[in-house]
Amino acid sequence: MFSCNFHILNLVRKTPDHSRSILLQGTDVLVHRGIYEAAKGIYKQFMPAIMEHLKRHGDRAKLQFTGHSLGGSLSLLVHLMLLTNKVVSPSTLRPVVTFGSPFVFCGGHQIIHELGIDESHIHCVMMHRDIVPRAFSCNYPNHVAVVLKRLNSSFRSHPCLLKNVSIIILSILA
Repeated sequence: MFSCNFHILNLVRKTPDHSRSILLQGTDVLVHRGIYEAAKGIYKQFMPAIMEHLKRHGDRAKLQFTGHSLGGSLSLLVHLMLLTNKVVSPSTLRPVVTFGSPFVFCGGHQIIHELGIDESHIHCVMMHRDIVPRAFSCNYPNHVAVVLKRLNSSFRSHPCLLKNVSIIILSILA
């Protein structure tokens, strides 16, 4: 189980606005830079134990990751990094389970398709009024996207918000 400590929170918080998104290695999917940097550190730290487990149990080896809040986002990233780096096959991984975790991907469905897994590999549990799982969502209504772009210049070119602009422009032209 992943839990988030102050070091990870500081890494995420200190990520400059202009560079908050980065491509997940080996994919065309954007991920929050601070969370990704933290996940790379955890991935590196866990690899010896993961490799030992795979060696000891062979084809019967199973791995499952879970976490709460940012720890859930980290567990999802480590899960997907194992697949993108071809360390394990999808059958080795049990579904990742997150509890109240924020979205960290822009175009997350694309990575699921690229890796050949389905949505049953990811279980997100959230309370109905919990704002954290919705905090970094890329599925904003058009009027919210317009406001975000006016508030911060880095949002003007954000890929997840660009689609909203074209919809607004098309509706104005119509």
